[in-house]
Amino acid sequence: MFFYVKVEGHVQSPIIFSLPDILAMPAKKLEIVLECAGNKRKYFWPDVYGEQWGKGAMSQGVWKGVSLQTLFTYTGIINTAKEVVFQGFDYGKRTDSNEKHHFSRSLSVQQALHPDTILAYQYNEKALTLEHGFPLRLIVPSMYAMASVKWVNKIEVIDHNFNGSFQKDDYVY
Repeated sequence: MFFYVKVEGHVQSPIIFSLPDILAMPAKKLEIVLECAGNKRKYFWPDVYGEQWGKGAMSQGVWKGVSLQTLFTYTGIINTAKEVVFQGFDYGKRTDSNEKHHFSRSLSVQQALHPDTILAYQYNEKALTLEHGFPLRLIVPSMYAMASVKWVNKIEVIDHNFNGSFQKDDYVY
């Protein structure tokens, strides 16, 4: 299987990285807790759309991957950049539209360049499973898990605020 992730937009050198390219970069391990933003959602009032999680939509584990700080040393970031958008392979129709949307979320350039923001390829010393985001998952410590985009296939650096539906319409309360 061949896999790649594109890094494009407001970078000095757009690059397509293969999975072997990513695996050859210096790695970092992080032991962190990921909590779904919908944890305990079934107790919200008024009710909100989404999976009606009770208690326990969270986990703790050891993630291994390459820091985005390292990744961006290969591409550079143009100084007018404002945010970094991460797109996953997953997509679907929203209830308010017939258009298909990829799951995409952004981080500020500062958040993306934090040394502990990584593109993970291992979880608890094993290759990621499909459920955990195989082959690459963004891990963003100190943020709800929806920021840790699964199945990352594109990273785009932009010079404006991102207005994707999974950031401005969903996961907002």
